[in-house]
Amino acid sequence: MYDVLRSAAAAGEVLVPLTAAAYLEVGRISSPRQRTNLADVIAEISGFVSIAGQPVLIEHQLRTALAERLGGPLPAPVPVFGLGNPFGVAEQKAFVLRRKPGGAQQLPAALVREIETAGRVIGEYLVLRGPVPTDLPALDALGHRPEDLAKFEAAWVGREAEFAAMLADGRANRDRLGDIVHARYLYWELGPRLPAALQPYGLDVGGFFAKGKDWVCALLDDIPSAAVTITLSDKGFWNSYKKWTGNDIRDADAVSAAIPYCDVVMTDKYVAAQLAKSPAVARHRTLVLVFGNDRRRFLPKTWQTRTS
Repeated sequence: MYDVLRSAAAAGEVLVPLTAAAYLEVGRISSPRQRTNLADVIAEISGFVSIAGQPVLIEHQLRTALAERLGGPLPAPVPVFGLGNPFGVAEQKAFVLRRKPGGAQQLPAALVREIETAGRVIGEYLVLRGPVPTDLPALDALGHRPEDLAKFEAAWVGREAEFAAMLADGRANRDRLGDIVHARYLYWELGPRLPAALQPYGLDVGGFFAKGKDWVCALLDDIPSAAVTITLSDKGFWNSYKKWTGNDIRDADAVSAAIPYCDVVMTDKYVAAQLAKSPAVARHRTLVLVFGNDRRRFLPKTWQTRTS
């Protein structure tokens, strides 16, 4: 598979894009040697092409879903694939070549772009490879705070674990789980975006909810990344034995970004099993494969035929 991907990527026949979750996963590895080996392979196959950050994609998907339901103009397309981790986390930052006083370089524009692209690629490689222990004191002095991300993830996991406990002890109604999962996604993920997205239609949040639960849930299911995340959450909470971890957060973030825009997505056995027959995946005709040799167990028959 490595040889096939390397050849296809080099020939420009495929894109193998990264999501922001890939950087987080590699960054959790403590061995500099292992991170370096991974960075070498990822650089060769992906070229650091990344899928746009979730804030950009979900905003566009929300406005598209509202336009289709309320009869408004469709939003302008957004670039889905770009270069590097800043693009993948929706930060508009890039390495720009300037003369020492700050003016433009006296070089051909094509050469400037080539140098800038090379600088960005080198930077992406260094970010993915991560610091070695001797780099940490200087990085800490510059504001390197990886523990902040760990705290954010821990808070998210704690929120999911708290709701799982509410389902287990009866404080939350399991018979209404689907509605609650939709409501939680709306609150945590779309809440801050909703007022501005509704403004072109003369709707406020109250008018939005006045359309009723079924309409609101159907709208969320029309938002591709939301539908994938909601599916994983719903199925995860139905499993009373499941222990929520940071892996669940990163997996959901990765597949919800990739499935609407990629032809093939490879993930682990658990995630593929939850998504195997989901309309959230089937609507995009995305081929979801499992790492390993037992992937066909978790694919609908139509996908098995396509795989064959």
